[in-house]
Amino acid sequence: MIQKMSIEELAVGMRIIGRGLGWQIQPNTFGEDLDITSQEQIHNIRELGYTEAFVYLPDPPEQCAPAQPTQPFPPPGYQGPTVALAEELPKAQALHAKCTVYAQKFMSDSAKGRFNYDEAEPFVEGLLASTQRNPGALLSLSRLHQTDAYTYKHCVNVAILSISLARSLHHDTMKVFTTGYAGLFHDLGKALVPKQILNAPRKLSTTEFKVMQEHPTLGYRELMRVPQVQEDVLRGTLEHHEKFDGTGYPGNLAGAAISHIGTVVGMADVYDALTSQRPYKSSIPQNTALGIMFQMRNKAWAESMLAEFIQMLGVYPVGSVVELEDGTLAVVTDVSENSTAPKVMVVQSQLGKTIREMRDLTRQGEARIVTAYTAEEKNVDVLSVLASVTE
Repeated sequence: MIQKMSIEELAVGMRIIGRGLGWQIQPNTFGEDLDITSQEQIHNIRELGYTEAFVYLPDPPEQCAPAQPTQPFPPPGYQGPTVALAEELPKAQALHAKCTVYAQKFMSDSAKGRFNYDEAEPFVEGLLASTQRNPGALLSLSRLHQTDAYTYKHCVNVAILSISLARSLHHDTMKVFTTGYAGLFHDLGKALVPKQILNAPRKLSTTEFKVMQEHPTLGYRELMRVPQVQEDVLRGTLEHHEKFDGTGYPGNLAGAAISHIGTVVGMADVYDALTSQRPYKSSIPQNTALGIMFQMRNKAWAESMLAEFIQMLGVYPVGSVVELEDGTLAVVTDVSENSTAPKVMVVQSQLGKTIREMRDLTRQGEARIVTAYTAEEKNVDVLSVLASVTE
């Protein structure tokens, strides 16, 4: 992570980050990249009149290497669901709907200058609890019914995806909690963007896009008014459109200058946008979206972080509609350790007959997945299929 320090706090062995921080560099801030190898360097910086610098601090070991989790929200990958998908799905549906209504409220309130940050707590707690019971329920819902109230559902979906990734990365409870807040509020600034630009059913003009690019800064400023707001929420809001190669906005940050939370929320934001249906674009299958994101590795995000995101979702995420090599059509119901061979519910035979048959594609001799579709392309009621899964 990047932390601002006074020059008096600098020590040999630290790494100063400067040139990628753009707007954060003030006249009294040392603005060069420098590995501190001697006390003389610190003395020289002080003599030049600088009083502060941004220093790169490696994440604590528990955030960098897999460890036995102590939090009550076990991440996917080493502990399975505690309830069946069919049991959790109706609870997740109700929660998703309530969160969407809340997102509409906080966006509306923000536009009117009466935003209340504290109201989010029960909604974020609900999302965390649901992902603990069965992460596939909310993840599958985040892929469906995207044509209406997109802006509000997008906020909820990004929160779900961000929470799921934080759990998969073994973050502690508080880190997962603040990640949920960051995902939920990442687009708060869009409430202050003119509606004719925000809801334009077409590609934006260059001028309009520049206005749209102001939304991370607008959201950051709005959240800065909240005394108790967490640093991760601020940085997730401000940095979710920054890119690893320095071509993002608003600060043109690059590499390690971009916060961990900015990367997490940024990946969730792009994935949800790619897989969502909008008036000016069709949705695309989840695995296709992940393929597009993979082509953006080391440009938009570090390859290692993107690999974590793909591993969390699986190449074919829960709710994906897939065709098997034997000609059957199926819906992915659970992601196994082998991300290309999940558990599926077959919904259509080779002859087009409607059936319901559970299959584990990791078993020897099972058919492989040959392609994936959106639910609309094959007219599959994914929620109905998932609601029948009791294993």
